[in-house]
Amino acid sequence: MPNTTTNVISAALEVKRQYQTLMNNVILRNKAQNTSLSSSQWRDMDRLLLLDEDAEDGSIDVYETYVSIEAMQEFVRLLMTEVRSELRAELSNPRSHVSRENRIALQMTLANFDDNVRRLVDKLAELYVAVAELDEARSGSRQPVRAQFPELTDPASWLTDPS
Repeated sequence: MPNTTTNVISAALEVKRQYQTLMNNVILRNKAQNTSLSSSQWRDMDRLLLLDEDAEDGSIDVYETYVSIEAMQEFVRLLMTEVRSELRAELSNPRSHVSRENRIALQMTLANFDDNVRRLVDKLAELYVAVAELDEARSGSRQPVRAQFPELTDPASWLTDPS
């Protein structure tokens, strides 16, 4: 089981790194902070993002990690719907008061948006697999905690492209 826990911690740290990379973009960060994600979902995401490499076996709460993955999944959905739409609208608005430099930054943000969000989803899917393995190892003859989160069972469906 220690190896399984290590896999969860490593995967969580990869999610954290990709999230931070995404949020290093000021334009994206400002838009993401204004999504309709609830305060409890932000807290659930924070719980995952605050995990560090010093976490120990007993500190990984499988249920809470699934809740955090679920919140991050909703965050991704909002990025793909609300944020992407706002970015496109701002760029296509001829009356926008966006400076030339900011317009270029906005174009670059949009050009890399899908790939960057996909990378976050890929890392999130890897985390889900690692948590599911830990869940199985801990559950023994009981039903795994993952059964309470049927919406997470298909990571391929997490990335929706409503465009």
